[in-house]
Formats: sequence, structure tokens, C-alpha cells
Amino acid sequence: MGKSGGYRLNASWSVLIRISAALASGDLKKVLSLLRTARRTRVPAKMVYESILQSYLFLGYPRCIEGLKLLKTAYPRFVPSSAGVSDGRSLSEWRKRGERLCQKIYGTTYGPLRSRISEISPDLDQWMVWEGYGKVLSRDGLPPLLRELCTCSALIVTGDMTQLHSHMRGALNSGGSPKVLVGMLRVLEGSVPKQRLGSARILVRNVCSKVGADAKKV
Repeated sequence: MGKSGGYRLNASWSVLIRISAALASGDLKKVLSLLRTARRTRVPAKMVYESILQSYLFLGYPRCIEGLKLLKTAYPRFVPSSAGVSDGRSLSEWRKRGERLCQKIYGTTYGPLRSRISEISPDLDQWMVWEGYGKVLSRDGLPPLLRELCTCSALIVTGDMTQLHSHMRGALNSGGSPKVLVGMLRVLEGSVPKQRLGSARILVRNVCSKVGADAKKV
């Protein structure tokens, strides 16, 4: 698992976080430049692929497709493995995996979350678990913490603060720390509008204080 040295995340994690933010901004030239940086610094194509693939959950299919097209340009020899057959057994397994991961990410708020979403839409509640957390976010290729950091970086750019709050907590529940969240924000300096970054810093302090983590240096 990648770690922060002080407030510094390792190079592989940093470039994936920046790719997620650039994709969220729609700056495809920046995405391609970062993908080439990732290849030059030997970030495995599988990790890059997973970080882009999961973006459809938060950015939609159009943005995800454009990112994957650019991945093919930067890593022309990479061939994703087949997803296999989606059948009843797949759905059952995805549901089990999704429930486990969703419980880990949301901790004590898992039950209330499921209730709130189910009241809004029972369909969306089920899709969130078996598709979002089971089919996608439980896949091999990226550790849960890095998936959460990539998600957070995209949400900082889009300004979806309620979702950002949830996924910052998810990063902490996945083994992260206030320093790791600060490391993510520092990676994004210069590439994300200052106002969005400032709001994210405030949110980090709030999230850390709610879970009893030390956020004095955030």
C-alpha cells in the first residue's frame, strides 16, 4: 500500500490522483500528458486502467470512455482482461462484496446511508451496493484507499461536497490518515482551482474531527 512520507504520497499514487482530477475537469490534453508521465515512471497499466474505469460511477460514461481512449494512446500494448459472463452467480457475488466494502467505507453510517438511499430510490440503493461497491470498487488492481483518494480528487474538481465528505471518511475507514488526505490535497495544488482546494481543506478538518483524528496540521 502506498504511504505518505510526511505529507508526501508516492509517485505512482500521486499521478493516479492527478489523472482522476484532470479527467474530472475535462482537460483531456492534461490527462494524456499525465498518462504519458505514468507510463514513463512505470506505473502499471492495470492500475491506471482501474483508476479511469471507476470514474464512470462519479463522472459518467462519456468522460470514462474518453479517458480509456487516451489510455490506449499512452499504453498501446495494454489489453484489458475480459470481464467474463455476468450471470446470477456474478450478481450474488457482487452483492456480497459490495455489502462488505460499503460497510467498511461507511462504518457506523452504513445503515443510515442504506435507509436514506432506499427511501429516495430502492433501485439506486441496490445498484449502489452491487454495481458501485461490488462490481466496480471491489475489483482487483487498486487498493481501497487509493480508489477512495482518486474518487476524492475527482469530487474536489466537480465540487460535489456531500459526496466528497463521504469519500474522505471512506479514505480514513480504508486505512488512511489525516496526513494521507493532506498529501492528496498537496498533489492537487496548482491543478485544481484554489477555491475548490480551500473548501476541501476545510472539509478534511471537519471529517477528521468527527472521527476523532488529529487534523491540527491540515
